[in-house]
Amino acid sequence: TAGSAPASGASSTNNGAIWSSYNNGLLNTKIRAIEVVTDSTLFVATDQGIHKTTDEGYNWYPKNQGLVPRGNYIATNSIFLWGDTLYSNTTDAIYFSTNFGEQWIQKASLSWSVYDLQLDSNHVLYLRQNLQKNLFRSFDYGITWDTAYTFSDWYYSLKIIGDKIYSGIYSEGLFVSSD
Repeated sequence: TAGSAPASGASSTNNGAIWSSYNNGLLNTKIRAIEVVTDSTLFVATDQGIHKTTDEGYNWYPKNQGLVPRGNYIATNSIFLWGDTLYSNTTDAIYFSTNFGEQWIQKASLSWSVYDLQLDSNHVLYLRQNLQKNLFRSFDYGITWDTAYTFSDWYYSLKIIGDKIYSGIYSEGLFVSSD
C-alpha cells in the first residue's frame, strides 16, 4: 500500500508508491547487496549466500557452489560485476565467479571481517570492516592489503562510482575522494 515500508526483496514499478515482495526461492531474506546485470537478471548477497533471478525477481535460485559456509550459514556481504566477473565476499574471504555464479572460487582468505567490498576502475579492491576507521585496499585482488586512509571516526558505508570513493562516516556525514 502507499506509504508502506518495503519488505526485503521488494520491488516497485511506480517510483516507490507501491511495493511488491519477491522472495520466492530466497533461502534468507536479509539482503545485504544487490547487483543488477540486465533488466531481468539480478544477484543478491544474503545471510545464506548468493541468489540469482532471471525473471526480474519473481523466482530466486541459490548460487553457492564453492562458497565456504561458516556454521549453518554463508553470510555474503557484497556482490558486484566487473566485466564478465562477479565478485563477492563472506566475512572472511573474497570470491569471484567467471560463469555468473555457477561456481565460486576463493581468491583470498582474510583474518578480519569484511562488510563492504568495492572495485575501482583501476582494478583496485577496497574494503570496509565493521566499526573500523581504516579503509583498506588491495592491488592484487585481495592477496595483500594496505591502509588507503584512516577516518576520524567509524564509517558505515562505502561506494565507488567512476573515479570517486564515497564513504558515510559515523556522526560526520558523507566523505568523497577522487584520488
